[in-house]
Amino acid sequence: MSLPLIQRCLRDILQGIEFLHGIKVVHRDLKTANVLVFRDMACKLCDFGLARDFDDSGTMSVNSEVSTLWYRAPELLMGTSTYSPVIDEWGVGVILLEMLLGRCPLMGSVDHV
Repeated sequence: MSLPLIQRCLRDILQGIEFLHGIKVVHRDLKTANVLVFRDMACKLCDFGLARDFDDSGTMSVNSEVSTLWYRAPELLMGTSTYSPVIDEWGVGVILLEMLLGRCPLMGSVDHV
């Protein structure tokens, strides 16, 4: 992707996150598959199936899987018992890297025990 296109997409995604967080909603599953790209190259967030409201403390308890593994914030990978809307910002960062590299930068495999 060209840098101007990446910049535009990133702006649209960040505006979507700013709106969600402004109404106290955390998306919890930001990934490229949850970004719609329209003919005019406008980007919009979709798939709010894991989205949750948060209160003024901004801290939520982990009680189920949160976000897709390759886009999951480090604190969630390390087994924290709480998280905040900042996990959406991590997801945006991974999306940005994917746009720059042309592939998911944190793609891995899950080892089964």
